[in-house]
Amino acid sequence: MNIQNRVFGGNVLGLLLLVCCIVVAPLSAQNGTRGETGNDDQLKNKLDKKKVLLIPFDPKMYMSEIDRNLCAESKLTFKQLRDQFRIGLDNQLVSAFKNGYTVITLLRDTAKTKADLQFIYHSTGYKYTVTKGKDKAPEQKAITKGQLTTPVMDEEERYMRTVINQPGLLEAMNKKYGAELFVFISEVDLKPAVTSDPDPMREAWVHFTVYDLSGTQVGGGLSKVKFDPGLNDPKKIISRYFSDAARAIYARAVPQPVVHPGVEKTTGKQ
Repeated sequence: MNIQNRVFGGNVLGLLLLVCCIVVAPLSAQNGTRGETGNDDQLKNKLDKKKVLLIPFDPKMYMSEIDRNLCAESKLTFKQLRDQFRIGLDNQLVSAFKNGYTVITLLRDTAKTKADLQFIYHSTGYKYTVTKGKDKAPEQKAITKGQLTTPVMDEEERYMRTVINQPGLLEAMNKKYGAELFVFISEVDLKPAVTSDPDPMREAWVHFTVYDLSGTQVGGGLSKVKFDPGLNDPKKIISRYFSDAARAIYARAVPQPVVHPGVEKTTGKQ
């Protein structure tokens, strides 16, 4: 009798364990599937992001008319000030682009990227170009001191466009970094306040050019911000105003391809 009870009890226990396994197994599988799907979605979103390569301005393309005041207050040398603005603008661009792109910057590790930067600077040139959406004003000749002259077009109507002179540059950077979009900061200008203005403000002009991998220019122009003429702290200028300039560049990074009369598409393929 005791043996029968034990057998019966053992059978019941085995049956209960079997039922639990049948019920729990699908739930575990379902939970596992949900977790894997979530990870897959995150991975897919990461892989779907295009890589953008940020090319900072060549130090010789830093044009400032207010450095004397900035250096006096910040106690920085001209080179230190220029480098701080160069790195600061790059950091702001990284922050602006990181939500939409996987961002690669050539200023993160200067020891490894210095050669690439020099190669890029030697492979590119610059050309003043009419900003998109602004028509070139008709030339008006004038007589000055008995000489026929043609005035230079207003600087506000133009930006410094980066021109790629070396075939294969973008393909080489794509092969090394995987980038499909290339944002060149062509020039940075810091301009003094115009005292004759009703509300005199300093201005920072960031000239930029954007190319896709095919060599087609897909963006470019001027990102301009105004700031207090009494502000001489470089860190505050970067955090308060270069951040706005960087966000404006991001917003205009991929419009329709820019077509300039008489300018052909730049490509690395011959």
